[in-house]
Amino acid sequence: MYYWWKNPARVEGVSGHQEDDWVFTAGGYHPSFVVPAHYPNPERLSISWSWNNTVSILGEAYFAITPKACMGGGHLRATLSLGPLSAFFDATVDFLINYDPFFFQGESRISVGVRYDMDLWLVHLHINIQIGAVLHIQGPPMSGFVHVDFWVFGFDIAFGGEPNKDKDKILLLDEFYRLVLQTGTGPKAVSGPDPLTTPNTAHIFSGETGILAPAKASTPTSSTAWRVQGGFFSFSLTCRFPTNHLAFGDEKDAKETQGTDPLFAKAMHGMQALNVVLTVKIQKRITDSKGNVHLEHDISHAWSWAQTMKSAPGAVWGLYDESKDPSKSVRQVKDLLNESSGKSSLVASGYRLAVPPSKPSTEVIPAFNTLEAMRYKVPGNQFPSFESASEAWEPRATQPDSDEAGTAYEEVRKGWKKVDQKQVEIGINLWTSALGWGELTGAKALSGATPEILTRDMEQLLVAPPLLGQDPVAQIFPVA
Repeated sequence: MYYWWKNPARVEGVSGHQEDDWVFTAGGYHPSFVVPAHYPNPERLSISWSWNNTVSILGEAYFAITPKACMGGGHLRATLSLGPLSAFFDATVDFLINYDPFFFQGESRISVGVRYDMDLWLVHLHINIQIGAVLHIQGPPMSGFVHVDFWVFGFDIAFGGEPNKDKDKILLLDEFYRLVLQTGTGPKAVSGPDPLTTPNTAHIFSGETGILAPAKASTPTSSTAWRVQGGFFSFSLTCRFPTNHLAFGDEKDAKETQGTDPLFAKAMHGMQALNVVLTVKIQKRITDSKGNVHLEHDISHAWSWAQTMKSAPGAVWGLYDESKDPSKSVRQVKDLLNESSGKSSLVASGYRLAVPPSKPSTEVIPAFNTLEAMRYKVPGNQFPSFESASEAWEPRATQPDSDEAGTAYEEVRKGWKKVDQKQVEIGINLWTSALGWGELTGAKALSGATPEILTRDMEQLLVAPPLLGQDPVAQIFPVA
């Protein structure tokens, strides 16, 4: 399967190269098919079987589909060799298929031969019999005839039912419309007076943006109403039957799509382009206090839209040419298989619709004093007042002024020197016991001795004189 997307790289020397062209083939093409240079050209599917050097069967087959034609065929050769006796059977078949009305026809060439050599005393007898035939088949129903050439005379052998009398039937528009919907695939869509309940297989609705999850966990169906966010909601509308005009509310205001090819109906033997209008009407659904549902005036004209395009097979949407219809012409196989003319058609497959853009507010910000707006009141008390648990832990009420820092340092040295070391040891033991540290020894042991370096170089090590606590220390750690 090969597909050429839009704007492909142009291949030098390739003529008739078209965007959105495609081909599916297994084993190649019809012998008379004019293969475009950009198409793949695989070898035939083949089979080879033999038994005891007596019977051998060789076979080849192919099948291909293009936007314009469907073809298939094969070749079979069987041989038998038994000493002086030999026989062979050759069969080749090639056929074409018309899309709708469905009709196929093909031609086949068959050859059967027998050779026999026999020596009878002094006489050598050579027998060579060969029969050729041309087979023509068509249907439905399967029917045809075989014309046999046997040396100097020939005869015909007919088989199957009567030829299909409906092969020349031209479809009406409603028949062609139903045909297109039957060949389409995908989920069912909803539309109509009540867009939540009326099924419609001609259109597919798909939410793109602004879709919210259901209020309750459930499995959504084609009739489940969407919960959307109206500010940026958008959805796509895909049409199984392509359109070339779009109207909002009134068909009279239809706008023609841009960049698409003319739309024909080949099964209708259409020689004039179709004019297909898609009318979109969007109304508000209002439920009154009594539970009745009402649809308000049409608001679709305010919505924005953009068309989506795709390639449609020329066998369905191409211009009808009677000279290239296999149900009309049996012998012009070469013309039927010339792929240089139109392949696929670029059609409008749907549209993307989005809610109207939000309207900017008409209200303006009134004049105000920026200085007053930035002013704020500084609280009076930055920090909450602190209540001491015990006066014994508070510093002395009077402390030296900052200009008497030297005297303050000396007061601290004196206070440290006159501390009773025994009282300090009692305090240390009390805290270690209360904290559950147990007995600390070695490097972990705590000491109540006065730090000599700190008391000596206090002015260099501290930024301010320490505050002195209540005196005496015995108030905190009384002697037992």
